[in-house]
Amino acid sequence: MASASKRRSTISLPTVVVADANVVLSALIGGRARLVIASAHGPRCLAVDAVAVEIARHVPRLAEKRKLDPALLLAALQVMPIEWKPASV
Repeated sequence: MASASKRRSTISLPTVVVADANVVLSALIGGRARLVIASAHGPRCLAVDAVAVEIARHVPRLAEKRKLDPALLLAALQVMPIEWKPASV
């Protein structure tokens, strides 16, 4: 049996994840979700356009609560590597 120090621990991530508003908001303020969304080797991140609208509604209150610039949060949202998709019926 291999010792604990010699065993390699790997985490298998899916190839695609679908993010809701809470996940994206968490990533915007530096939460752990950013580690998956921003990882060059992580999964593609998809979200429907309605999620962006919901995020925009929450940004002012979140920015005030966290003492962050809401314009900066919205700018960060624009450059996050999320593939925005229209909602399917």
